[in-house]
Amino acid sequence: MDYGTLSRYNPKLVYCNISALGPDGPDNWRRGNDTVGQARSGFMSSQRTVLGQPGSTGGVSADHMTSITATYGILAALLARERLGIGQEIATSIVGAMVFLQGYNMRPASITRQELPRRDRKSAVNPIANYYECKDGKWILLMVLAADIVWPDVCKALGIQDMEKDPRFENSKKRAENNRELIGILERVFATKTRGEWEEILGKYHRIMYSRINELSELPDDPQITENNYVVEYNQPPFGDVKVAGCPIKFYDTPAGIQTPAPEFAQHTEEVLSGLGGYSQDEIPSSKQKK
Repeated sequence: MDYGTLSRYNPKLVYCNISALGPDGPDNWRRGNDTVGQARSGFMSSQRTVLGQPGSTGGVSADHMTSITATYGILAALLARERLGIGQEIATSIVGAMVFLQGYNMRPASITRQELPRRDRKSAVNPIANYYECKDGKWILLMVLAADIVWPDVCKALGIQDMEKDPRFENSKKRAENNRELIGILERVFATKTRGEWEEILGKYHRIMYSRINELSELPDDPQITENNYVVEYNQPPFGDVKVAGCPIKFYDTPAGIQTPAPEFAQHTEEVLSGLGGYSQDEIPSSKQKK
C-alpha cells in the first residue's frame, strides 16, 4: 500500500506519510509518539521550569500539531494537483511539526548558540506584562506592551495614580530597573479584589490588554468561549451529555460541528464486515459477543 505501488494505479494520488522523526536521517526508523516528539524537538527544554527541569505540556500537543501540519501539506498538495495536474507523496513527522512550532524562539537560540533565559514572574522586565493572583486565588494576565503610553491608564485602573510620576516607575527603563519592587506592589494591589472585579474594572480601559487565566475546567463557563462554539456539548453514550473542544474555524455558509458520537467498542463490526462481503453471519462476531 505504499505510494510507489498505488501511484501506478492513480498517478494523481496525494499520499501523506507521517512518521515520528522524519522520512530521512539516521533515526528515521525509530519509533516515537507525542512525548518523544516534544523531547527530540527541543520543546521540553523550552518548557523548562526555573528549577531547570524539562517540562511537558501533556494533552498530546505534539500529536495535535502534527495533524494540523499534515493537513496543511495535504491541502497544498491538492492545490498543486489542481494547478499542475500532478499527484505526489508528502511527508511530515511529529518532530518536524514541533520544530516548526518553535520557529520564533529557535532563531535567536540558533544564532547565539545559547538557550533563551528562563525568568519567573517575580523578575519580569516589564511588570505590567505579567500575571497576578487575585483575592479569590484566581489569576489574571496584564499584557501591556506599549508600556509608556498605557502606564497612566494602568495606574488609574489599579488605583495607584500617585505612582504614575514616581521616579522609580515613570518610564519603561525605570520600571525594568525596579521591576521586583513594582511587582511586589502590584501583587498586593491585585490581592485586594477578586478576578471578576478586576475584569470589570480593566474592561473600562480599552488600551489595557488583559485576560483571565482560565483553568481547563473553567472553559465551559466562559461565555466568550461558548458563544464562539470553541466548547460544544453533545450526547455521548454511555456518559450522557459531555462538553468537548469544538471546531476553531467558523464556516458562515457551511457550518462545521460534531455529527455523531464516538462509536462504542465493536459497535460497527457487523456493518463493516457485512459491507466487505465474503463473511457469513456466523463468522461475523457481534459487539455483544466481543464484550
